[in-house]
Amino acid sequence: MNESGTQAGDLFPSFGVLVSVLSIVRGAEEGAEFKAGVAALYDESHGYEVNPELRTYCTEFELTPAQLASVKKLYLGDESGPLLGQLMPYWDGESSEFSVEDTNGLNHLPQLRLVSLGLMCKPNIDLAPLLELPGLEEVSCGEVAPNEDQLAVLRALKANGVELSGYALPDLD
Repeated sequence: MNESGTQAGDLFPSFGVLVSVLSIVRGAEEGAEFKAGVAALYDESHGYEVNPELRTYCTEFELTPAQLASVKKLYLGDESGPLLGQLMPYWDGESSEFSVEDTNGLNHLPQLRLVSLGLMCKPNIDLAPLLELPGLEEVSCGEVAPNEDQLAVLRALKANGVELSGYALPDLD
């Protein structure tokens, strides 16, 4: 690797967030090395379990500043399909291996503008780290019905000019 990086697992403690980030990196021009490594470790025989070698590869993969900067839109728990299918070929979407419990680590994505909370986000997901994202422009809550702690964060984001949307989002004025 030409540019020094930091291990993905050190940046993103939630494996669900890590997989969402790596899914975007995988599809970016800067992600060719990652994509090749994943393909080399793919093993369909793991079926209904996460491939442990591939999980280790993902958590230890060194993300460069350029790769981190390539993430402008992050769909937490959504659009991770190809990578999810390689990590766990027969994943049915019902188990919790890729659940997103918090948004810690997103501050390592300097160009992040949009965060979408997908179906794999836990109902009590900690949104407070979103307040640390100076370039954040939009948060989509999807079908997440926010609790009081989440509503406080969303109100603060809205006061900072962040656009909010979601099916279950109450009026925050």
